[in-house]
This record gives sequence, C-alpha cells and structure tokens, in this order.
Amino acid sequence: MAKESLEQTIDYLLHHVETSKVTFIRNGTEHTPAEAVSHIKAKYDHFKEEIETPEDFIRLSASKRLLTGKPYLVRTPDGKEMHLDAWLTEALKAHRAQTPQSSLVDRAQHLEHLLPRFATGRSRSSSSGGSRRAVR
Repeated sequence: MAKESLEQTIDYLLHHVETSKVTFIRNGTEHTPAEAVSHIKAKYDHFKEEIETPEDFIRLSASKRLLTGKPYLVRTPDGKEMHLDAWLTEALKAHRAQTPQSSLVDRAQHLEHLLPRFATGRSRSSSSGGSRRAVR
C-alpha cells in the first residue's frame, strides 16, 4: 500500500472535524463543525507554503488565533473542553495507528535515500586505487 500523501492526511483531519459531534470555540464564540472546517481551510490556504507535515497543518491552521495566541477549543458532548490542536493530534495518532504500514514506508524510503549515498561513497574510495591511507 502506498504512503498517504500530506493532502490525504489533511483531508482526513478536515473530515474528522466536519463529522464530529463537538462544538468548536473560537474567540469565545461557539461554532458548528462546518464553520470550523471553513475557518481551518482558510488558514490552511494562507499557510499552505509553510506546511510540510500534518503536525504543521495542525499547528498553523487549527491551534490558536494568530493575533492573540488564544487557543481554539472543542467541547465534547459530555461537556469536556480541550484545545483543538490536542484533539486533532489525538485523531492523527489514531489515524496513523490504523495505517501502520505508513511508518514502515517512511523508514524504507529513508533507507533508500541513504543507500545510494553510502554505495557511492564506498565506490569512490575503492576506485581511488588505494592511494588514500587508512587512518588508525
């Protein structure tokens, strides 16, 4: 299975917000999930060039008001309030746990990038005809 793209993960998080049963609180005012998605998307569009990971998306688009630093909140049906960024981070963790192959793909891709460098580095020293002396 191919690794999920950043856009796919962000779409998952936006869908999670949109289909949730929580109330979003921004600047002391309650908002519906649809209103929250609209606001988060607007901030995402603003910060898109700076967002490289789902964590960047949460931090820049769904954590706090930029002018005041006041955190966005969610209120669950049982009345519990928490920071929106923490709530979304938990959703992201749960999503990643459901797709464990993505972490294996990350590691494999990282190793694939290292192996050619390592092989190239070895072939250069072995092709030097032994003119370099080993440091002991």
